[in-house]
Order: sequence, then structure tokens, then C-alpha cells
Amino acid sequence: MMTTKAKAVLITTGIRESSGVSQLISSQRPWGMFSTGAVQQFLHFTRQLPFRRPVIIGSEWVSYSVVLTLKKAGLAPVAIVEEHSNSIAPYWVEKATSHGLRIPIFKQSSLSRVIGTDTVSGVEIRRHGRRIELECDAVIFTGKFIPESSLAMDSHLEWDPKTLGPKIDQYWRCSDHSYFAAGNVLRPVETSGIAGREGQSAARAIAGILNGETPSGECIPVQVESPLEYVCPQWIRSPGIQLNSLQLRSRMERAANGVIKMICNGTVIWQKSVEAKPLQRIRLPVRRIKPDQLRRLEIKFVERWIHRRFLSCDNTL
Repeated sequence: MMTTKAKAVLITTGIRESSGVSQLISSQRPWGMFSTGAVQQFLHFTRQLPFRRPVIIGSEWVSYSVVLTLKKAGLAPVAIVEEHSNSIAPYWVEKATSHGLRIPIFKQSSLSRVIGTDTVSGVEIRRHGRRIELECDAVIFTGKFIPESSLAMDSHLEWDPKTLGPKIDQYWRCSDHSYFAAGNVLRPVETSGIAGREGQSAARAIAGILNGETPSGECIPVQVESPLEYVCPQWIRSPGIQLNSLQLRSRMERAANGVIKMICNGTVIWQKSVEAKPLQRIRLPVRRIKPDQLRRLEIKFVERWIHRRFLSCDNTL
């Protein structure tokens, strides 16, 4: 075993998809339960898939990429099952799938059981209080990404129970100032391009600190309320450097319609009407914040009414 010492450590362990086990799905663990990555690897390395009629769990972008992967192999899923009232991916993607490809989408539905002893023979879903059984020979679990943050959770670093990643300030510093974090280990989930740019920004901050530019300002926690799920970074140093466009991002817990407000030192400095989907990411205008004058920062969502599109199940099912 080798021990390495460093003046600064940058954590960039990324994210992973939730498995059926981590989602607490009842089953006897029959063969035929896959993640998105496993399906793509099967097709890439063997040019074939070990099933013909799968059910897809989830409706994020990655879920619909699986639909295209199956289409490339000459297959189509039996159905897509989504627990929210609307797809996580954009509305037009949902419509193109349900109407264009004629794939049923069960919204406001949850997977309660995988049927089968040795191999998957079906699934049981719960929808509006009723149980529905679908015949299939595989279950593909997609999305529900979680940060690969076990290193932080098992360490002395503070972590956020909402993001499941380490808490940071605008310097990408963790609670122990020798540790930094960037990319999707911070929260689920941004694109690879944004994660890469965050790594570059963190590297510049680390270089500056190692060259003697040590932040000394007070740590101001950013306060956020439901239906906003979290905000990142969780702290802002005041006085300190200006936040950049990669920072101060939030996400919705659920579909909601209303006004999102950014309140600095008791004064509303920005607000915007938002008709938000479940798990929609919200980028906040960081240039409105002056860290040198900051004493308190709140991010609030004032709900009004829910658009009928988010309440309806106007899909094929």
C-alpha cells in the first residue's frame, strides 16, 4: 500500500445510476434486471441483447436514449413507467415516444414488484391505487442518478442529505479546506460538459489558494425551501470572490408553478415566473449577488397554480 500526501485534494468521483436493489424493489432477484450502462455494453460488445420485451423504469433523458438503443437493435419496450405526473425529459420527447413510436407510458405509477424466480417474466406496477401486471422478459432501471460520494460520506467532510454530495463554497472547497469537489459528485445530474468546466474552475481556485490567495470571509449558508430540493454551492464566503455561471444551481422536487425569488439581506434582488417539471434544474443569476456585501441569502419558490399539463395523464395510458 502506498500513501500519498497532498496540499489539496479534488474529489471528482461522479455519479451512478440507482439499481433495483437501492430502489427497494421487491423481487427474488431473477436474471433480467439491467441498468442503462449494462444494456449499452451488451449491444456494443456482443451486437445483440439478451431480451426481447423489456420494461423501462424512469423517464429521464437517459431513459429515452435506451428507447433509441432498443430501436437500433430492432426492439421496442413494452412500456415506460414513471412515478411523477409527467416525464422528466422534455414534453416533446414524451410525445414523440408515446405517439410517434407508440410506446405506452404509465405516469404516476410505481414499480412494486418484479415477477419471476429464475428469469424475469413480468412486473407489477401500482397506478392510482390499482395494481397492473405487465408481461416482459427484462427490466431496465434508468436514471435516478446519485453522487458517487461514499468517500465524503465516510469521512470527516460535511455532506448535504439533499444532494448526497459534499457541501462546498464558491471556491469549490469542502468543510475541510484542504479538500475540494467538482462535477456530478456534488449533485445529480449535470452534463459532462458542465462537469468538465466545473473541474477547470476548481483547478483555478486550487491554484490560487496554493499561491497564497487564501479566502478568509465568513461562511454564509444559502437557504432553500421546498419545492426547491437543494442549491449548490451550499455556502458563500463573504467577503469572497464573485460566483461564476457554473454555480448557484438548484433543482425542483416536483412539478410546480409560481415565482422563484432570490432574497439577499432581506431584499428581493431577482425573481422569475417558472412553470417547472419534476427534477427540473434551475440556474440562478449569480451576477446579482455581491459576496462582499452578503449577510443572508435565501432562495424561495412561491407557488401559484399547477398547469393542467402537469396534472393530467394525457398520454397513451
